[in-house]
Amino acid sequence: MVVLPFCHLRLEGRRPRPKGYPEAPETVGQYLKRRRLDLGMLQKEAAKVLGTNPLVYGSWERGQVVPGANQMARIVRFLGTAPLVKSASLPGRLREFRRQAGLTQAQLAARVRATQATVSDWELGVHVPPPRFWPRIISALGVDPAPTPTTMAERLVAARRRLGITQVQLAAMLRVRAATVWAWEAGRCEPGARVLLALKSLFERAGIPV
Repeated sequence: MVVLPFCHLRLEGRRPRPKGYPEAPETVGQYLKRRRLDLGMLQKEAAKVLGTNPLVYGSWERGQVVPGANQMARIVRFLGTAPLVKSASLPGRLREFRRQAGLTQAQLAARVRATQATVSDWELGVHVPPPRFWPRIISALGVDPAPTPTTMAERLVAARRRLGITQVQLAAMLRVRAATVWAWEAGRCEPGARVLLALKSLFERAGIPV
């Protein structure tokens, strides 16, 4: 008789998702529900963590109410990530990053030394924030709200914004005409080899990949 060696079998598999689990969340409420279910929490437990009552929290998950700006910072901490910024436009990203930071327009305006009406205009796309405001905006939000630059023209604009300098000031730094900087940023032409060395240092100061 052949005796087979005794061994323990351990079967592993993915635990089935709870009913109604948001596989591809698109709203704040769906992100909240997915995170809560991942943590195995009840709605009342998640509400307690977020400092609200279960009825309000339930309305968030169902999409009946959108959390206010003063609640977004705590929500982002609960989620452990910041997936709420989806806009590709600068005005939209500025608005969404502001809400993610838990700031109202008035609070952001106070931090960047502007008026609430000015911030509203930025978020509506009426005006683009002038260079002097960009370092303050990035400091207030903790992130550059502008889309990630990919082209040379976009990197130039992003570097100027982060450093708070104008086209005229950049032109003086590079010893070129302001019209030349404008042409670079408009994508009409690209900087020559001599200027690229100086721009490399500028990009490094601004934290932009070369």
